[in-house]
Amino acid sequence: MLTKDDLNAIQTIVQTEVRNEVAKEVGRVISNELKKELKPVNKRLKKIEKDLSVTIKFFDHEHLHLQKRVDRIEDRLQLPPLPQ
Repeated sequence: MLTKDDLNAIQTIVQTEVRNEVAKEVGRVISNELKKELKPVNKRLKKIEKDLSVTIKFFDHEHLHLQKRVDRIEDRLQLPPLPQ
């Protein structure tokens, strides 16, 4: 027959194992819910990154175009370039 100490030891072991399993399951559930909630955020972030890339590309192109025009004007008028 089991003594009170044996039953307490078994109870402690069972409680520890149950806590570990519950903690793992709660972690999985929270992780899955978080992934679901972050999906639209990630989509919006990718769209913002794409829009930003397009904007940077546009202004870079415009800057280069204007720089060429300024260079041509300076050459035509025989002006020295401005120091940077």
